[in-house]
Amino acid sequence: MKQWFTKLHDKIEKSDKSIASLEVLFYDTAQSILNEKILKIEDIEIELTEIEFYFYDSKSHKDPFVHQDDLLRDTHNYIYVHKKAWQRGGAGITFGDGVFLGSILMRGIKHKNSYFAGSATVKKYLASLIDSNITQHEELQDYFDKHQKDISLVSSTKKDFKVFTSYRIGLNRDKSKEYADAKYRFVREDYLDAPKDENFKSYANLKNRTKLL
Repeated sequence: MKQWFTKLHDKIEKSDKSIASLEVLFYDTAQSILNEKILKIEDIEIELTEIEFYFYDSKSHKDPFVHQDDLLRDTHNYIYVHKKAWQRGGAGITFGDGVFLGSILMRGIKHKNSYFAGSATVKKYLASLIDSNITQHEELQDYFDKHQKDISLVSSTKKDFKVFTSYRIGLNRDKSKEYADAKYRFVREDYLDAPKDENFKSYANLKNRTKLL
């Protein structure tokens, strides 16, 4: 059976790589990831509840918001940590194919009945589960480098939540209105509907709720 990233590579290769085409195939992939998979980091199991796709192809999809890092081109099913101050930036699951760059930013997760929102919050929470002494992006990336074989999106018990979509959060439309307005963000229904209580950490970080379609 093909891995999720191989299926995504095949869909991208067969598409014209336009924003309209990628909105559809990213939605299909998001449906599968949010409802049928979990992120495993050694024995830690995480449900993804809010994700954003970042894809760059030098010939046909020059998204200026994609980080130009070799890890996004040369790895897949792996975690890339943003090279920013610890209080900012997040982490994404890569889907590069050796030519194009690809990453799925984790903006929201569920772990042991608690929700966590915001890319930096998610990154720091993952770090706390791995090693409470990790406080820098280099340290977290180093951990992922050393444990690459223990990191993967894997199949889980299938769920049937609706998935909503909108444009990605925090992008400068002056840089590119076309790509800033692309509907490459996907949010799971239960996470969107979860109440503001002790089981939803950083509730305010779930942005633009009313703009989700």
